[in-house]
Amino acid sequence: MKKLMLLLFLLQGLFSENIFSQAEVQLREINNQVWQKFIVAFNTGDFSIMKEIHSKEVIRIPANRKEILDYKAYMALYDKKNETSAEKSPKNHFELRFFERINNRVISSERGIYKLTVDKGLPGERVHYGKFFVILKKENGIWKITLDYDSNENKTIGGDDFNAAFPMDAFDKFQ
Repeated sequence: MKKLMLLLFLLQGLFSENIFSQAEVQLREINNQVWQKFIVAFNTGDFSIMKEIHSKEVIRIPANRKEILDYKAYMALYDKKNETSAEKSPKNHFELRFFERINNRVISSERGIYKLTVDKGLPGERVHYGKFFVILKKENGIWKITLDYDSNENKTIGGDDFNAAFPMDAFDKFQ
């Protein structure tokens, strides 16, 4: 009986190892296919990237604006940003940190804190923080954002919240 229990314990350990490594694989894919591009869009002002990483079925809820947007309305905002950022040549620095990342092979739920520094290193530098909640789904083998909600919770989110969350590549924290 003891040998059978030991064998079951060892098999459970091997099985758990496979689940954990699969979760890490999914998070790495999401970082590469979505979050790295999201960051590039904000840091460069090239918001055309947003069309690549969002599903055509996306639901966007910018809580501080109290509205719900579909893909067309949401991308129209980025088209407008593209026009103005080309003129301004922004000096933005965008960062993401996470406090929850739950996924399987085709769906991921991710919550965290963003930090956007506008005009970084310039006299008028401003820092904005907010919480986000995103649902991603795989479409034709590629992760896409299908639900995107964020809020600064009446400007109560700050640097302490950001620092308390985990970096994008802290995969071991979400297994």
